[in-house]
Amino acid sequence: MSNWGGYKYVYFKATMPTLERFILGGNRSSSETVENLLIGNTMPSLKYLDITNIKVTNIDLTGCIYLEELIASGSKLASVSLAEGCNIQRMVLPETLTNLSLIALPKLTLSGLEFENSDNILTLRVENCDSLNGLDLLDTLLSSETNNLRYVRITNINKSDNG
Repeated sequence: MSNWGGYKYVYFKATMPTLERFILGGNRSSSETVENLLIGNTMPSLKYLDITNIKVTNIDLTGCIYLEELIASGSKLASVSLAEGCNIQRMVLPETLTNLSLIALPKLTLSGLEFENSDNILTLRVENCDSLNGLDLLDTLLSSETNNLRYVRITNINKSDNG
């Protein structure tokens, strides 16, 4: 898709029930800017989404329960809304990300999260992610001296100590 930027919202009216791979981006640099990419439930079978170098700030993927990979390097993504319980296993996230909410993602692991730079993340929410240790992710984000983390919510922490 070319020359499609400059819009506040891009949404799809038609449902594409069998679409599994959607590549908007690529290795080329793009000046195309879209504030919100609203996929919602129009691509229910989507497994792979690549928005590399596309200047998208928000994505709604709440209807993509089969999504396994999101590649957003070089984008301007600040926030992504995933379907609870989706199959996401790998996310390549840009340095512009400010809100990381991971809710009921059973297959996501710490090694499946790749950050260009995590310093701009302000909000971290990890709930019911069976394969992801939220405290390990928190340690990773806090390991940078220039992190901006302000709000944290992590559930299902099972720790014990004797002191």
